[in-house]
Amino acid sequence: MSTKNWQRAVHDAEQERDNALAQLAHEQATRRQWQTQYQAEHLDYLNDVEADRDRLRDEIKALAAALHAKGWAAHDENDPGSASAYGHAAAALRALLDGEAKG
Repeated sequence: MSTKNWQRAVHDAEQERDNALAQLAHEQATRRQWQTQYQAEHLDYLNDVEADRDRLRDEIKALAAALHAKGWAAHDENDPGSASAYGHAAAALRALLDGEAKG
C-alpha cells in the first residue's frame, strides 16, 4: 500500500470515528433530554396524586365530622338507632384515616 493510500485510509478511518463519536454524543444528549422530561412529568404526576390524596383525606374528615354531628343530633332527638349508626360510620371513617396515616 502506497503512502498516499495509507494516509487516505487513516483519514477515512478517523472521519468514521469522528462521525460515530458525534452520533454517540447526539444520542446521549437526546437520551438525557428525554430522561429530564420524563422525570419532570413523573414528578408532576406524583404531585397531582399527592394533592388528590390530600383532598380526599380532607373530604373524608369533613364527612366524618358531618356524620358525627348527625349522630349527636339523632341522639338529641332520642333516636338511639340512628345515633349509633352515624357514630359507627364516623368512627369507621376516622379509622380509615388513621390506618392510611400509619400505612
